[in-house]
Amino acid sequence: MKISNRRILNIPDSFPCVALFAAVGALALMTQFVSAQQVSSKRIGIQPARNDTGVYLEWSAYPNSDIYYRTPQQIQIDVPEDKQLAPWMDLRRSAVFIDFEAARKAVRWQRGEQGAWKMTIEHPDVVRIEMTFEPGTDDVAVAMSLTNLSNKHWKGTYVNHCCRLLAAPDFFDKTGDRTVVCFADRPRRTTETHRFIPADKTAAGQYYRLPERFMGVTNGFHQVDGGGVCPQRVFNGLVVRLGNDNKSLLATCWENTHHIWCGTAHTRENCIHSDPYLGDLAPGQTAQQKGHIYLLQAALPDVIRRAAKDHQIKVPRTRQLLSGNPQPVRVQPAWPSSVKENPYVKIVDRTLICNTPGQRHRAFPTACRLPNGDILVGFRVGTDHHQTLDGAFYTTRSRDGGRSWSTPVCLASEPGWDVCSNIGQYANGVMPSDEPYLHAIIRKYRWVPFPEPGRNWREAVSYVAASHDLGHSWQPQYPLFADSLVDVETEQGKLTLHSFSPHSYNSTLHRLQDGTIMGLFWGRTHRYPYHSYRWKNRSTKSLEHAQQAIEKLDVGTSGDWALVGFSQDAMKSWSFRVVSAPQDGIGLSESDSVQLSNGRFVAIYGNNAGTRYFYETHSDDEGQTWSPRRKLGFRGDSPSMIVLKNDVILAATRSGDRHGTGLVLSSDGGQTWDYLGNVDDTAGENGYPDLVRLADGRILCVYYTGNTNIRGVYLEEL
Repeated sequence: MKISNRRILNIPDSFPCVALFAAVGALALMTQFVSAQQVSSKRIGIQPARNDTGVYLEWSAYPNSDIYYRTPQQIQIDVPEDKQLAPWMDLRRSAVFIDFEAARKAVRWQRGEQGAWKMTIEHPDVVRIEMTFEPGTDDVAVAMSLTNLSNKHWKGTYVNHCCRLLAAPDFFDKTGDRTVVCFADRPRRTTETHRFIPADKTAAGQYYRLPERFMGVTNGFHQVDGGGVCPQRVFNGLVVRLGNDNKSLLATCWENTHHIWCGTAHTRENCIHSDPYLGDLAPGQTAQQKGHIYLLQAALPDVIRRAAKDHQIKVPRTRQLLSGNPQPVRVQPAWPSSVKENPYVKIVDRTLICNTPGQRHRAFPTACRLPNGDILVGFRVGTDHHQTLDGAFYTTRSRDGGRSWSTPVCLASEPGWDVCSNIGQYANGVMPSDEPYLHAIIRKYRWVPFPEPGRNWREAVSYVAASHDLGHSWQPQYPLFADSLVDVETEQGKLTLHSFSPHSYNSTLHRLQDGTIMGLFWGRTHRYPYHSYRWKNRSTKSLEHAQQAIEKLDVGTSGDWALVGFSQDAMKSWSFRVVSAPQDGIGLSESDSVQLSNGRFVAIYGNNAGTRYFYETHSDDEGQTWSPRRKLGFRGDSPSMIVLKNDVILAATRSGDRHGTGLVLSSDGGQTWDYLGNVDDTAGENGYPDLVRLADGRILCVYYTGNTNIRGVYLEEL
């Protein structure tokens, strides 16, 4: 197929993959030829590398770029069942590597017709590989023959092929927005797949495996979801890198692929891999594979059609996206919901914000709509639910209303502490356009001994970080409360509180008429024991510090105190007043607040000491005094509230009446409440929602579920 009869599409970087299909479908109705000056019919040039197994590809569309295709970069096999390794085997973290460095220097090249080349490399008594490269005008056909010359039975053999783009800056994709792989539903950019967040923050690549293919070993034992490995399964062997000009693409494809690897983030890792799978090879057995390297000036659907024609590979199920239908088609995630019909809101869409399964606990999301329209979502990632001291706080961003999300990046982590945070909580979840900076309130926890068997105490401190570029970079943290024990002056006298911080995770901050920032706080006057089944990262110094703090603790009257704080210096210092003192064994805890059109501030509290029921209180004098707390008729915790039309209050909570993330609503200013049902009834941990008003008027409710997904539900106000 010649490129000269194809329409060149000019598609912006941020255009979603599904929209790419829609665009090409619409433009397919307007066939137009491209002039000979735009596209050359010259064959792709192939220049073998000296003393190596790679070839340089000369593409007339990019005469100043070096595209280097190296094969075999490595040969890898599954670990022998008896784990007896031959001298030419090297057991590494990811697989058994066949050592043939010396043989690579003795590679033999043979020129063929019309610019074709044949490569032969042999490691005596180990392996022989023959490769042929046949150039076309917009592709290079590649064929590989591999022979097992050893006396070992090889299991799960695959070859690492690297299409290096180190010297091709037009194909460098720092964020992963222009690197595409195919899943069963549709092609997805790597930013849409939300990789398994690696422990190694310098990891610059993203793996995708095919079904039943091993990915790695540690000490000879298989591991599938290791650091940097995305356990999501790709649908075929095609991986595509779009160029900066939005009309060129480079892709590799093999008919039977072991896995795909996409190098992004650093120029030294600028590459794409489609690594062919050869399966089991007995001694003396030969296996063959065919592949292609595509260098096209075309659109994404073109290369998918082309690969499906050249190879016996599957294509995504959504064929209508290839048929010329100009309407974008979204595959809506599905999960159980029980929200009843009501005159106020309805669910209209869903999104998976971080949908990577695996052995990590992702929870406690917090969201904010920024003045430029971006949605910034943060969440904690750790081994478990606040038990192991390895939690870190990550953020992800959407620039298209939540249809796609960037690869999560770490905002805060600290060895020996568990870290969680919330970002930019303002009225309706919207950062005002005149706000000078975005803030993140960072909470750090660690476990210390408590003088009762089987129990310990959680030390907690709070810091603040600020961003002046809408969350792309953050200034050094400064302490909000640097000690777990804090002396707080109130109109009722001094209180000694611990674990004192703004609460809950998503409690809204308000700016009063004089510019003062007001927010709700929480703390305890008694020790904070927790059952912990796992202590880690506990230094002697931290234990001594905590023990001294416990000894100084004035127990006083046990209970949780709800306070309101006021700051006039960008949250560096605060003054406090009491909202609710502990009473009858009940103390208020996790909270959120909204302001009604008449100026009243309404707050509700859940996860309260001594009861599972919510409580309400309100203030008509900008937080100086609050009404006596009042028990409500529904249970749960972690509330987030937003104001609808006519001062109707919508709250999302972790539901205590029916397991899941629930909605409750008040049409009379917080006096009475109606339980609407759950936006998600998924089993397991579920909740800690946050509500954000989007630019189009819809409301995005973000929350987490028991299988460690960060999810979102779109609500439309009726």
